[in-house]
Amino acid sequence: MKRNKKNTQQTIEQQVAGAILQRPQEIAIGRRTYRYPRPTLGTLILVSEEISKLPDVHFDENGSIVVETLKHARKYKGLYRVISTLLLGSKRLAHSHNIFHNLRTRRTQRRLERGIANELTPSEAKNLLVGLLEQIQCADFFAVTTFLQGISVTKPTRKVETKTTASGQPSEVSASGTE
Repeated sequence: MKRNKKNTQQTIEQQVAGAILQRPQEIAIGRRTYRYPRPTLGTLILVSEEISKLPDVHFDENGSIVVETLKHARKYKGLYRVISTLLLGSKRLAHSHNIFHNLRTRRTQRRLERGIANELTPSEAKNLLVGLLEQIQCADFFAVTTFLQGISVTKPTRKVETKTTASGQPSEVSASGTE
């Protein structure tokens, strides 16, 4: 895995302009070079969906990390899909009415996943994943969602209790104060 050498030779201003204009970056995995966009909100949501599919594995505190890792490694094939989703982005992965676009996208994603699995060392895969997750700006997403939850207008402000009699008519409705 090697990142685009242009990024290391760019000035700070060029890097900022690339981030603001969301210019795609390049990454080489094996013999192939992939151009990937800056992660968007849609990409963050797709990645979250893929991460939720990963199994929960609890490591024994008295056991060897090597043994535990080898025992559970097969359960984490979904990591390939997490990385490929970050690299392809939500725009490219969005389903289209064009069946050929969908087939090409699935083929590209499978090829990318095979490249990640067969060409990257665990250290390189970890560094790639961490680098991509840093670009996704999770803290900003968390701040916005937390803010929106705080001002939610759909929160119930009244507790309404109803009891139904045998005839189906409500016998009492009481509105208590705000929660």
